[in-house]
Amino acid sequence: MSKMLSMEGRIGRSTYVWVSLGVTVASYAASFMIGLLLGMVGTGEDAAALVGGAVGLIATAIVAFAAVKRLHDLGRPGVHYWLFLIPLYNLYLGFVLLFQKGGEGPNQFGNDPCAS
Repeated sequence: MSKMLSMEGRIGRSTYVWVSLGVTVASYAASFMIGLLLGMVGTGEDAAALVGGAVGLIATAIVAFAAVKRLHDLGRPGVHYWLFLIPLYNLYLGFVLLFQKGGEGPNQFGNDPCAS
């Protein structure tokens, strides 16, 4: 778990996809269950929205850490993560993270995650 909460190092394409997919599914499931439980207790929609928002922020942070590590695998600095805020360029950058092969061998961010 501590590796997922760090921006240091590199991860490959498959790890990035599985972490992103797993965190997304887990956060949706957790938000649904928490909302269902809070609805059964009768605490109201405000509490469910607050807890669901907190779960969403945590999930977003974990996926952002994975994206930074994936950028490191491509030889780019983590500050490039903020380029996701630029409309249309964010689509391009998302496809780069998903499909571009990482750099072979070690780089300034760490060892090759796909090296055997």
